[in-house]
Amino acid sequence: MTPLDPSCQVAGVSESRDALPRAVGLGLAWAGYLVVALVFALLPARIALASHQAQFAGRAWELVVVGMAADSPFVVATYALVNVVGAAIAWGIARRLPSPRALRIAAVVATAAGFLFVLWGTISASEFKVERGLYPTSFDLSMGLADRAYVRSALGTFFLSRFLWGWVLALAGFVLLSWGFLRAADQPAPRRPVPEAVLTAFVLGAVALLGFGLHRASPHLSSNFANWRVVESPFPVFFRSLGTSHENIRFGYIALVEHIGSPEADRAPGAAMLGLPPDAGRRVADVADCSPHPLAEPFSVPTRDAGAGSNHEFASRVGSVVDELSRELFADRKRVRVWHVGLESMRADDIAALNPKVPAGLTPTLDGLHTAAAMPEPRVIAARRMHQAGVRTSQGLAALVCGTGTMPWGLSSARDLGLPPLRCLPDVLKDAGFSLHFYYGSNPAFDNMQSFLHYHGFDHLMTERDYVEDTPHRGWAVPDRIVLSQALAASDARPQGESQYNLLMTLSHHHPFDRPEDLPAEVGERVRKIAAASGQSVGADHLKRLDTLSYSDFALGEMIAKLEASAAAADSLLVIGGDHATADYFLWRGGATLSGAERQHALSHIPFLVVFPEELVKSCANPARVHSLISDLNTLLGDRPTSQNDVPRLILGLLARGAALSTLPETERWHTLGGQTLSPHFRVASAPDTVVIGVDAASRLFRITEAGAMVDPDEPAKPVFDVESARGVTPTLMPEAALLSSFMTGYARRCWPWSSIRRVK
Repeated sequence: MTPLDPSCQVAGVSESRDALPRAVGLGLAWAGYLVVALVFALLPARIALASHQAQFAGRAWELVVVGMAADSPFVVATYALVNVVGAAIAWGIARRLPSPRALRIAAVVATAAGFLFVLWGTISASEFKVERGLYPTSFDLSMGLADRAYVRSALGTFFLSRFLWGWVLALAGFVLLSWGFLRAADQPAPRRPVPEAVLTAFVLGAVALLGFGLHRASPHLSSNFANWRVVESPFPVFFRSLGTSHENIRFGYIALVEHIGSPEADRAPGAAMLGLPPDAGRRVADVADCSPHPLAEPFSVPTRDAGAGSNHEFASRVGSVVDELSRELFADRKRVRVWHVGLESMRADDIAALNPKVPAGLTPTLDGLHTAAAMPEPRVIAARRMHQAGVRTSQGLAALVCGTGTMPWGLSSARDLGLPPLRCLPDVLKDAGFSLHFYYGSNPAFDNMQSFLHYHGFDHLMTERDYVEDTPHRGWAVPDRIVLSQALAASDARPQGESQYNLLMTLSHHHPFDRPEDLPAEVGERVRKIAAASGQSVGADHLKRLDTLSYSDFALGEMIAKLEASAAAADSLLVIGGDHATADYFLWRGGATLSGAERQHALSHIPFLVVFPEELVKSCANPARVHSLISDLNTLLGDRPTSQNDVPRLILGLLARGAALSTLPETERWHTLGGQTLSPHFRVASAPDTVVIGVDAASRLFRITEAGAMVDPDEPAKPVFDVESARGVTPTLMPEAALLSSFMTGYARRCWPWSSIRRVK
């Protein structure tokens, strides 16, 4: 056959005419293939999230439908664009590839990449929402991917049983779907693909419109759909946050410095919400003298009028008892070692002493300490109704050392405010001659903790890199037993005459609850016996969490036993509390929908204890009086709601009469902010019966009255992207923003290096 042979020319023309129909047909098949693959990728996360959220409201299947409806407009729109581009690329490749099957395999590979990305992204996003009540932003993702522990944790999420079966089935479905696609694509291409194109466009449009319609109508379909916010799509949060900086996402100090919604009239109410005197706004804005700090005042005897409707009487009673206890314990003591232990994700809902539905034996150490607080001669203070200040460790850390855990817009002063000159617990202790030490089994740079701690005077940080190479490491961190025991050993190695503040943060009881390598066999056996006898359906995920819960309790018990048996007991003070609660599945609730009271308990209630070693009490001049004062504090604090923001005030009150703090001028003995229950000034102008305010484990603002009733103002602390969105998020806390803005543009600007709070470009 010659090049001029008419049959050759006809064949070439025929192939050319067939190229476009074949390519368009493949593109249309690919469109349908992508949509179905996407459904497979979305289902594991949606089913698991719906199962969790059904604890609060609604039926799980309805929440799955709502969740898929929420996802569909964003997903279909994105994938429609992908298919337009993909079809154009396919047409171009079809003209050049000798093998049409190679093109179809390339389409499968591209779809597989999208499938795996959506599967991983939605599973990780749903677990993030379970933990914190919010979907992650692009900043959360970038920060997490830069941290090895975070990556390990994210990968470990896949192996939780609530996701494992779902993604295995989804993967199997995807494989079968891909096989069917390849088989179908091997059939002859249609000569006229227009009808198929129209049909496919109609189907995609119908799916998008149906999703959008359900998205808009879902709150009205049934009362069970009223929980719309808890299953809204993660895609808008992520895509909206792309290309923005941390400061734009969380707003941070930019919002405060620029007075976003912060009129002068809000300063006094904002000061009251931070436990400060009524004139604090004026004093921080109109700075006449940079020394002393304008917000410092004594714990026990307020120097200024607390104002009407404040907590003055109760705070004064507690302050008086604490002050006398400080005299009895520390007045003649040259050296004090403070052990401040933050227990990761430790919620009251899992502790039998604080929740009667929990079987005994899971946390024998914490249960035993609560029992000891009720003894005739107690050595333990147990605040049985303490509530968290924030949902993240960085917020808990800010509460434990600065009293600033509850901030507007979900901020953390430890991470988001550019290290402003707040005078915190460690600053005071540093000035009094204490050496400051931090013990942590993971990366201290996460959430800016390292910078925050150095900024506030910590001399030494012992973190994951400081442990020997063969130290067991699982999940997020070096196991708690090693961290706590090494802290005791390091303390004993320091100069004998120095006072110490030792801050220890545990991590073993952190999602995804990987069992530590040094988990004692007896702990695991005890957990399984308790689970078997509980009458609850305890699955593999619950067992992992209960193992790490009991392990952390065991590690704490070991530390206390070693401390009590050591020479350090005679000059030690031990403070124990959760860094925050967790919204992980509520096993002991029996699967029933949580009532308002149960929800408050489960999402915000954390343990808090102060332990006075036996040798410390024995060495006092009047041990009987010490026991009596501790008993008085248990009566005052035991069943009254308290805030995590009260912790630094309480610690400083207990140390106030010691030799170290007594050397400081009175105006320098106290930290910046006042707390809540223990502040004589705290009040919420819009809710005068409120004694505690905070952000729960679902990132929602809550208020608690003196009677213990929870008032939910329905204000979720969602991500903030701009000025307008900032004004609509947690508006109850806007007076706080006003006061903090005045503080940063007044005192901070004039008395501190402005570089520490300047706008980051």
